[in-house]
Amino acid sequence: VPISEKKHNSLDGLKYNERFEFLNVFSMEMELAKSLRKGLPYPILKIIEYLSVDRAGFVWGRQYRLTGHYTIYLLW
Repeated sequence: VPISEKKHNSLDGLKYNERFEFLNVFSMEMELAKSLRKGLPYPILKIIEYLSVDRAGFVWGRQYRLTGHYTIYLLW
């Protein structure tokens, strides 16, 4: 009688497909608040927080947004 053990992969249940609208600073902060209410995992929240902070020298979100706008204009 062959006995096989079924391996349990702990990452099977972690599949997220989230979309966030980063049109301006205010929408980024609203997306962060909405994600906190939804209870999304910490790594996703950390990325949204990183991109939405636009004070005290952290302007990554603004630079990414501007880069996206210029890219759209150049490709169009």
